[in-house]
Amino acid sequence: MARGLEQDPIVAAIEQAMVRVRRTINRGWFAREVHQALGADLDLAVVGVLDALEEAAAAGEGAITVGGLGSRLGVDQSRASRMAATAIRSGHVRRLASAADGRRVGLQMTEAGRSLLAEVHRLRRRVAARLVADWPAEDRAAFARLFTAFVGAAERQGRPGVAEPRDEGGKG
Repeated sequence: MARGLEQDPIVAAIEQAMVRVRRTINRGWFAREVHQALGADLDLAVVGVLDALEEAAAAGEGAITVGGLGSRLGVDQSRASRMAATAIRSGHVRRLASAADGRRVGLQMTEAGRSLLAEVHRLRRRVAARLVADWPAEDRAAFARLFTAFVGAAERQGRPGVAEPRDEGGKG
């Protein structure tokens, strides 16, 4: 079924929107706004690490290893290790030895990391609110539901076994 959809103009529009979203978030005004609000020296990879640790905690995983971080972020072990090291040096993450297995080292968010991530959440939500401010509530709810489903499908493609996302978009 997906094969026939490749020629669908609606799918082409989605593909183009994906490119534009990635470009806007990674290198466009959004990245500049994050740096303006949170400091030009903030390494956005640290935010990615904090997001992954928060997701792991929400899934009941507790402290995850560098390998688990790489899996969550879709990067190899070497890249995950460098990202974790940056987050540790910045004071936003700490290493945590496993009580069950002394050879296993987990990563845990520090209070500074929780504080930074809370500020990042506020900034992201402020930006999202600004972008949809003139949308009717039912359109915002539909977009939240559909975009969450779309991102969940993308995550499952990259990480088989990823659970269905919880519905946070409301029922509009």
